[in-house]
Amino acid sequence: MQGSIFKRKRLRNILRKVEGKQMKKLKVLGIVIVAAVGLVGMTGCGKKKVDLNQYVEVNISGVDTKGTANIEFDYDKFEEDIVKVLNERGKKNNSPEDMFSTYDQLSKAEECFEFEVSPESGLKNGDKVVVKAIIDEKLAEELDLKFKFKEIEEKVSGLKEATVISEKELFEDVVIEFTGVSPNAEVQIRNTSEDEYISQVQFYADKTSGLKKGDKITVTAEGNFDEEEGIILEKTEKEYTVEETDVYITSVDELSQEQMQKIMNQAKDMVEAQLSGRTCSEGFYKGDDYISSVGSADEINEISLQTSYFSSLKEGLVREWGGSYNRLDITYKFNAIKMGSFAFEEEDFTDCYISIQCDDIVMTKEGELQFDIDNMEFTNGFASFDTFYQNIITPNKERYEVKEVDLTKFQ
Repeated sequence: MQGSIFKRKRLRNILRKVEGKQMKKLKVLGIVIVAAVGLVGMTGCGKKKVDLNQYVEVNISGVDTKGTANIEFDYDKFEEDIVKVLNERGKKNNSPEDMFSTYDQLSKAEECFEFEVSPESGLKNGDKVVVKAIIDEKLAEELDLKFKFKEIEEKVSGLKEATVISEKELFEDVVIEFTGVSPNAEVQIRNTSEDEYISQVQFYADKTSGLKKGDKITVTAEGNFDEEEGIILEKTEKEYTVEETDVYITSVDELSQEQMQKIMNQAKDMVEAQLSGRTCSEGFYKGDDYISSVGSADEINEISLQTSYFSSLKEGLVREWGGSYNRLDITYKFNAIKMGSFAFEEEDFTDCYISIQCDDIVMTKEGELQFDIDNMEFTNGFASFDTFYQNIITPNKERYEVKEVDLTKFQ
């Protein structure tokens, strides 16, 4: 019922348009302009001939080399003429049945043709625009109508000369800045141009976060200029490589000897204070048994730097909550004399293992080493190398690339 009411109101509106004349622009779909309506002229006898040309107007706008062609036609006049034709056939439009019949026939008439415009864009002065009509003769025949259309050729002229902004000019004052640390860096874009037009352009990157050094991003320029301004952006995209950014190192080889020495100096201080000084509060294990804290031994001696381990997060994995992008395990061997507790008798342990962990080592874009001394800490100590490796190094291998590192020269 609601659909019927709608149709009746629609038809009444159409019939009222006999008194009004407004131009409506057809929408261009690709190259083909789909005509929701036709252009009508009535001549002859028998089948009514509909001359589409008398309603078509070609409108060319834009600037030289970037012009566009659109068709405008008199929508209301077409409806007016079609209704007149139907009235001549005895449709008086004075009953719901007549109104529905008129509406249906008018709708079919509107589907009888479509227009093709070629070319429709990228136009320059002197170009030729051709408009053709594609007519559904079979459908027109059902309506006892015959549509005709003479191909239109329109020469492009009068387009204003465009001001072309080159790629160099457009991106010259664009500042691309990478912040954060690779592989989780972010990009910030600033337009610092003082040019009247370029300063209005907005720039956007196709990827703004989760960037790693060496990635490529595409920056796109968007300028919403009025047609009258005649501004053309020659090229609106430019590719940038993520280079100047801090980065989590993936190998100790990325550090200079001087930078590595800074880390090792802190490790030496920790060894002296907590191992030699027997203040280390981390646990000491014999197999799976907790014996006591490392610092509870009567004496810790024969401390020596061993083969150490560097872990770097595997490509494609995301750092887990509380995890790190890299970790250096500076490994030491030592003897713990008279280690025991209320549950275990005192015992001398030789060739024990422990490491100092240094997480998230960063090389800044200025080439400076960055690490947090406060986050350097001892692991638990173990009575054998095997239990140390099994508990400290092996669990890292699932998500990290683990490599042995010879740091003995920093002993």
